[in-house]
Amino acid sequence: MRDRWLDWFLRGLTFVVILPTSIAVLSSTFFVDFLPSLDWARASMLPGQALAAVTFLVTCGVLVFLARDLFAALSWFKAGLVLVAGPLTAAMLAMMTVTFTLPFLVTLMAGSPSEQRYWVDSLPVSSKHCRRAVTLREIDGWGRICGLPEDFHDRLYPGAAIVVTGRGTRWGIFVQEVRLPW
Repeated sequence: MRDRWLDWFLRGLTFVVILPTSIAVLSSTFFVDFLPSLDWARASMLPGQALAAVTFLVTCGVLVFLARDLFAALSWFKAGLVLVAGPLTAAMLAMMTVTFTLPFLVTLMAGSPSEQRYWVDSLPVSSKHCRRAVTLREIDGWGRICGLPEDFHDRLYPGAAIVVTGRGTRWGIFVQEVRLPW
């Protein structure tokens, strides 16, 4: 009974949360720049945190229910790691599903040419993976644009408004161009 329960739980978690979130995060990290809209970032924060809390509690409950089987099947270290890291990872993925994956998928399927306004939070030091970056206000974790032209990047400052154009919806936008609003 417990083996079947664990199997269905892991399959459901994989197809509902892990797979779409992984696809969205990896494609946004390596292939396209996607920004959730400011409205979505504000509106999804509380539901995302609530879903993360519920997911954390449900995952804890399931793992406690299955703890005996985990310790029998895995070493003490691995079973302990699953019991500690599992709920935290599930909560993080649930939060990312609401705040990032959902607008990413909606924009991917229903996006049309649009533009959205954002405000610069900081201009972090360029790194090997992200040259001439801009971090945007109110978009926790996902509000960074890399690879801006040097002359444009040099004109920006914290608090400056920028306009992002590309394929988008009211939930987010795939960045094609970044410009000043005037």
